[in-house]
Formats: sequence, structure tokens, C-alpha cells
Amino acid sequence: MAGVPCPPTTNRAFGSAPNGTMLVPELCANGSQVACPKPALEICEGCLLVKYCSKECQKNDWAMHKRDCRKACIIAEKDCPYFESPDYGKKPVLVSVFRENARGQIYEDKPTEAEIAEYGTVKGQEILKLVPDGLENTKHLWGKTPAFDILKLSTNEGVDYDQDLKLYFGGADDLRHLMATILSVSETYKGQLSVIVNELDVDLQIRNLIIILLATLVPDGKATELITHLWYSASIPSEMYCLVTEYVLPRVKMVWEECKKAARERKEARSQAKEENKTEKKPAESSIRRMVVESGTTRLAIGLEPQHWLQLYIMLDRNNFQSIQLARQKRQNIIFSINPNHKKKRFEFFAALPPWQRVTEERYRQTGVLLPYGASAGHFDLPNPTFYHRSKGFLLDHLASPLDNQDLPRLHQTCHRLGIPPNDLHGALFFESKALVKSFCSHLKKINSNLVFSSEPGSVFSARFKALYASPKGQFDRIFLSDLVGDFNHLLSSALTALGPLLKTPDENPHAVLAALLTKATNNVVDDFPGKRYRDTLPKLMPYKWYRYSGLANVTALKNKMSFAEWRQDLLDHMEIQEEMYWDMYVHAYGLEAAAARAGLVMREEDEMKIAPAWPFRLTLAGLSFQMELQLLQRFTSSMKGSERFVEFRRN
Repeated sequence: MAGVPCPPTTNRAFGSAPNGTMLVPELCANGSQVACPKPALEICEGCLLVKYCSKECQKNDWAMHKRDCRKACIIAEKDCPYFESPDYGKKPVLVSVFRENARGQIYEDKPTEAEIAEYGTVKGQEILKLVPDGLENTKHLWGKTPAFDILKLSTNEGVDYDQDLKLYFGGADDLRHLMATILSVSETYKGQLSVIVNELDVDLQIRNLIIILLATLVPDGKATELITHLWYSASIPSEMYCLVTEYVLPRVKMVWEECKKAARERKEARSQAKEENKTEKKPAESSIRRMVVESGTTRLAIGLEPQHWLQLYIMLDRNNFQSIQLARQKRQNIIFSINPNHKKKRFEFFAALPPWQRVTEERYRQTGVLLPYGASAGHFDLPNPTFYHRSKGFLLDHLASPLDNQDLPRLHQTCHRLGIPPNDLHGALFFESKALVKSFCSHLKKINSNLVFSSEPGSVFSARFKALYASPKGQFDRIFLSDLVGDFNHLLSSALTALGPLLKTPDENPHAVLAALLTKATNNVVDDFPGKRYRDTLPKLMPYKWYRYSGLANVTALKNKMSFAEWRQDLLDHMEIQEEMYWDMYVHAYGLEAAAARAGLVMREEDEMKIAPAWPFRLTLAGLSFQMELQLLQRFTSSMKGSERFVEFRRN
């Protein structure tokens, strides 16, 4: 795609609406011809997904909206989707099929004759071995957990603390933890906040760098919605991308030119030394090149290898962009893969969602754009360069959803707080992310901060890293580990050993802590415990599928001589006790306390934790019966089920 010159950005809007304005929660969903500019007042009572400014707008939009509205309605138990492995002739194919004309369904096309011929020649599971996977280069481009403020000054050093603070984020798959932490620091803070962000996956760190550069360089919050789309959307309006072209690309190009100049100088020096027969060996110089940006009271330093600066420069230059048609085709080849195993996983993914969430998720997968439901995405005409790789293709995992890292009960609260239709969780996420970014962009320039970004392979465990940051009394007031330990328990011991000595001692800061959220710790030991898992049982005894309580739940309650509410709470109590038992088994199985002791650390008890509760997403029922049902629904359709364990370590 040829580069398109951008007009001056002064006095221009860079929003997600077709006319370039910023979107607001009072969005009228009537887009039958052109977007309606009037504020919406009335919610569609059928689906609770969209709002309209008037009955007339709702009537004009009905031809477009009625299919989705009907699919989003709560359906009867008999209309639930189901699995089939139909026999097409003599060639059984492992596919998922939805019954036709059922309300609340996401439709999956039947396989074509060509697909049957290609995939249907082998029976049983062996069929999967013949199908190319196609997903070997895909990944989750955003974090897998809600954001945490890892400082919590009010419960630790105190809101009036004025000494310098130094933080380390390891495995920073996205910047939400950093943003939440910086926003917690008061503008009156007199010390310097130093932050090191190290992400070993270069594709993820490059995304972080583009976002932090936009947040630092672009004035007046103009990049708010652009950053939100760089996070979650596969395409971007070309007018909006002009902010990258104007503020980020020239600086990246400058560093890349410096890299080329340094390479030429090294080559000339080697040639000259060879001609002069000089054989003495000099210590190898680091090839890392740094960019330093200062804005207000913030100093930003970025260190990358030359090849990664080149990767970033090529990625951002619109002359290297593929067409939006080709990009969409690559995305669809992954998102709607015809691999039978992938189709089965998609079926299972959608079957676990309430019908209204199926509809918004389907819309996201079709457009590839995170927007409030009903907002137009037709003008998103430029591929998001961070979603694509020149050799790897489309990077996003085929089942990835923007809601993966969200706590759905909180998003429902956002809907209520902003007046968003209560079933539009993707819209709530859009406005919540936008608010987070806007506040961060403004706040970052008001506190004395020094941000350092790096992506050095193995730097967490390298001798060079320890030489830079190790000292007898430690360097960091907080260390937060994200994906480094969330799913890879075999690395946990090594991470504690490498990073534990870098944490400040209690003499230096009694509140210094190394923290992590372990999302799958209890899952790893379930197989060692005979019997059923209450966490898996509870959703099955919730309203059956789309939340109409099955007779089994009431029978169970009666057998135990309890009211339904008492039985439900009793089951939750059993689940909590069981999860704590699984956690104790995990600690012993993986030698967590012994690994901490070898690193000079002590794991805090539950009542000692000050960054987050030990079980931050544990469900507590309150209110009337229908309110408790809603709380169950929100928790158990969320990625965070309540078994996630937050851990904190201090120096001994």
C-alpha cells in the first residue's frame, strides 16, 4: 500500500466515529443510512444491546437490527445448541453444527464438498493429524488478567510518602498494570517514580512501545481512541493512524538511521584493524540502541537491538502496509479456520456464552474492531500493523476475545455507571479502556517518572541484568510478574531466584514486595484429588445454559432440606474450601515456599497481603435472589472464575 500523506493534525479530531469525532456512551445505534448524531435515550428492550434517540430511529434501524435482536434474546432450554458429528455419506467429519432457525444461535456453515473430500477420508481423531494447524504463530496480544495497582500506597508506604520508588514489571504483556499503578500516584508525589518494563516477546513489547510513545508524545489526549484500537482492533481509520505517522515514525526512523551508521562505523573499524594487522581483542560492545524522550516531568528510555528497531520502523511505515482486503483475508483464515479441531473449539467457546454475549462476540470476530454495539466499523480501512507480522501472518489467537482479561462483574458496573446498554460488554470495555488511557496520558505528564522499556532475551536471568540492578540491599520497591509465572510453573522457582535478591530489604522498605497472580495454580493439581470439583459443578447447576434453573438444582436443595439460596451459598462455601485445599497441594507439589526460601524470600500469609486479596475474584453473594443469580452469571461467564490466587513475597 502506498503511503498516504497526512494533513496537519492541529485542530483535528481523531475519534472512532465516521466523522472523526470521539464516541460517547449516549450513542444512537441507528446506522441504517448515516450515523445518527443525537444522544440515545431508550434501550432496546428485546436484546438490551443498543440505545436509540427515538422510536423513529429504532423503527428505521429495525430491518438491520432484528436478526441480532432475536438471537440475543434469552432462549428456552430446548433451544440450546448441541454437538453433532453428522455422517456425510460414508465420510464422517468432526465438525460442529447448530440447529437452523433456533433463536440465540451463532450459525456455523456446514462443510463444503471440498472440505469433506479433504478432511473426511480418515475416521475418528486421526482426521486431525491430516489438517494443517495454521495457528503456530498466533498468540494472545493482550494480558490475561484484569489490571492491578501494584503500589497501593494508601495501605503500604502511605499517601504522603515522598521517597523515590522503583518498580519492575516482568512479562509485561500489556501496559494496563503500569497504567493502573501510575494513576494511583498522587500529583503531589515529590519523589521520582522509576519503572522498568521488560517483555521478552518482541512482538508484544513493540506494541507496548508504540502505545507508550503515543501516550507520551501526543498532546491533549488525541491518541486516546487510537491507543484503544491498537490494543484490541485489527484495523484502524487511516485518519487516526496519522498520529503515528506524525509523532512516532520520525523518531523511530532517526534511531534506525543511527543503528545503520553505527554498523557502518564498526565495519570500517574492523576493516582498518585488519589492514593494520591489529589482532588484539576488545570487549564486545552492546549493540542495543536507545531512544530517549522527555515530555513534561516524564523521561522515557527505550532500548532495543538494531534488528528490532528495523522491525518497528518497517511495521509503522505505511509504504509497507498490505491492503485492507488482504489483511482481512489473512485474519479470516485464522479466525474462521476450517480445521475441524478449530471449528469444534469455536463451538465450545460460543456454547459457553449467554446468547447476548454470543452476538457481541460474533460482531467483534466479523469486524475485528472493538466498538460499542451498533457503532459503524466501515471506515476502519487500515490494517493495525501490530496484529500482523511480515513472515508470521495474522498474530491473534483464533479464540482470543477482548473480554478475556476482564472481570465481567466490573464491566456490568461500568454499563450501569455510564448508561451503556447492560448487555453490551464490548462497548463497556471500549469506554473503560478509553477512560483508562485518557487518564494515563494526562497523569503521566504530571508526575516525576522515569520509564525504561527493554526486550532483551533472557535478561531476567542474565548476569548482565543482575550486574545492572543487584545490590546488597536490593533495588526495587515492587516487582510484578505477569505471564512469566501465570502459566509456566516450571519457571517460577527460577524467577524467584533471579528476582528475589533485587527486591529491597525490610530495612530499606518494609513494604517492598514481589507479587504475581497465578491463574492456573489450582488447576494444575486437580487431577491429584479424587472426586468432583465444586467449581466445575456450580455452573452446571446454575440456570441451565442460558440461565433457566434446571430441576436438578431445586431437587438438590430439597434433598438437603435447604432453601435454594441456602443451598447455593453452601455450595459456594464448599468450593472455597476445596480451592484452598488445592492451593495448599500446589504449594507443596511445586515447592513454592522452599523456592522462596532459597531466594531469600518469605511468602506472605493471606491476612498479611496488601496489594490485592489472596483470592481477588472470589464470589460473595448479596442482595435478593434475582440479584444473586445475576452475580453468579457474571462471575461464571467471566474468564476469572474465583480460583485465581494472588501471591506476595517479601525479603526475609
